[in-house]
Amino acid sequence: MCACTTIIQAIGAVVPVSQVRSIDEMVCELTTTEQAEGLAVGRRVKASIARSIGSTLSCSVGLGPNELIAKIAAEMEKPDGLVAIAPEELPDRLCSLPLTDVPGIAKGNAARLSRAGITSLAGFLSLQPKEARALWGNVEGERLWMLLHGYAVERPETQRRMFGHGRVLPSEWRNLAGAETCARVLLMKAARRLRRAGYAACTLSVWLTDRTSAGWYGEDRFAPLWDDPSLLSRLAGLFGAARGQAPSRNRSVHVTLGHLVPVLEIGGDLFARSEAALVQGRREQLSLLADRINTHHRRTLVHWGPYPHIPGGYAGAKIAFNRIPDAEDF
Repeated sequence: MCACTTIIQAIGAVVPVSQVRSIDEMVCELTTTEQAEGLAVGRRVKASIARSIGSTLSCSVGLGPNELIAKIAAEMEKPDGLVAIAPEELPDRLCSLPLTDVPGIAKGNAARLSRAGITSLAGFLSLQPKEARALWGNVEGERLWMLLHGYAVERPETQRRMFGHGRVLPSEWRNLAGAETCARVLLMKAARRLRRAGYAACTLSVWLTDRTSAGWYGEDRFAPLWDDPSLLSRLAGLFGAARGQAPSRNRSVHVTLGHLVPVLEIGGDLFARSEAALVQGRREQLSLLADRINTHHRRTLVHWGPYPHIPGGYAGAKIAFNRIPDAEDF
């Protein structure tokens, strides 16, 4: 079990984790009773993490009327803080913060505000909501103004757009054959995640980069697919096209499955009995069966074609800053 999972479990022993934003940021929604004793809940969370991980790992806990305010509160006394910002303290308690200390106000947005004569957070907070929208050029300006004033803002649910993995190639794998072997492993990892989430993909993309970050890009488009044999066949076609065009020495390879379609939304002829349809159905069922076997044994036992060990450790299960791998990814 990775440390991130242990941390989530330690927090969950005190209060349910509603969102995992990154490897170092989790969001919890408190009930009315828990809100009344928010600081005590925060202290219990810190103690639970210390028991599970050790006292060397500190954490900052922020409490607020919405996620943005809680995040700002958590940043105020890092690395071992516990800060609560009550609704009645807003927006005055935030006015002394630099503009760029607010998540959502990057340097570009700060420069745009400066050109409009707004150089402080107090100045931004004194605007009317529609003025904030106009300065941003979209609704995000108004949403940010509302959040900083302590309001709850519902955001439209985002739709998953892609599954992919990338890898810096070991020195002895930096030829095209090595890149293709690595890409096969990365694609099977991504396809397993795709199936687990209930999607099929309509595009497969491959990037090969050399030491100058230049390289080769290829993309294949097709009717929705989610089984390993079909996707691996498409990958082979892309690498066939790369021969003679891609760099002879490649530093990294990236594989992405995109243009996602929920499997349940894929239409089909219920009475189709063509040989191609039957073969495709078998491929899909075998891919699901392989997933179940590999998940049960917690390692890749069943796969299509070569599945070599890539020097340097896991392929496709590295902990990215904004994604904690599921146990099945390892």
